Amino acid sequence: MNDSLENSLINIYKRSSWSIRNIEFVNESVGYAVGNYGTLLKTEDGGKNWIEMPRVCEYDLMESTGFVAGEYGIKDKWTGDIDWESGIWRTDDGGYSWKQIFHVKGTRYIYQVYALSPEVVFALVNGDKIALTTDGGQSWSYISRQGKFFAYSIAFGTDGTGWLVGGGSFLTSTDGERTWKEAESVPKEIRDHPWDWISIGKSGYGVAVSRDGVVVYTRDDGRSWKKHSENFSDLLGKVEIYDKVGVIKGLDGVYRVEFK
Repeated sequence: MNDSLENSLINIYKRSSWSIRNIEFVNESVGYAVGNYGTLLKTEDGGKNWIEMPRVCEYDLMESTGFVAGEYGIKDKWTGDIDWESGIWRTDDGGYSWKQIFHVKGTRYIYQVYALSPEVVFALVNGDKIALTTDGGQSWSYISRQGKFFAYSIAFGTDGTGWLVGGGSFLTSTDGERTWKEAESVPKEIRDHPWDWISIGKSGYGVAVSRDGVVVYTRDDGRSWKKHSENFSDLLGKVEIYDKVGVIKGLDGVYRVEFK
């Protein structure tokens, strides 16, 4: 298959003692990756080389550009028991200081923090809840949903269309995320996979990945999707597309994506 994305998924970062949770880019060159034990990595050449930055904190981090999310324990001073909570922190000074803006009690995994702007931010909580703030984290509300589906990753096209994936769901919304329906632009024969992450860049190029190694991509804001010819043996997770370049995070490495 002669396609612009074929042969462009190149492993650019091998697995080490860190577990990389997420990768996000500020522009085509500068990006950050976060992982366990507060790991923070930075690239200034589009993902070709990475350097380790001073650790943000001791939490496991799941987001990287402007916001971090993770679980933390609070020890009871009387019993010694540890109560686990999940939280979101934000930085307004490039990562030198952080402020907690969201927390939920109990073991609740925050799958993604997606910022449309510094004020409008979505948080996907526990795989089945969508939290929204429109004031930069001062207040939050949960979006009511019709139907039952998983919510692992959310993205927005340049036309404002929302995309939501998780488990065997590949959904889209055109009414401000109030209702979601199966994405008809994704061929039915490839829709039924354990989708884990989706990202659409500012030029309408996008990629979605599943846990069983399937990669689909769009060049037109999601109006049509194609399957990459290769199924990866790596356990694929987070993906971040910026304009025509991006990265996919797998368990064993990080892969560079380039649309030509």
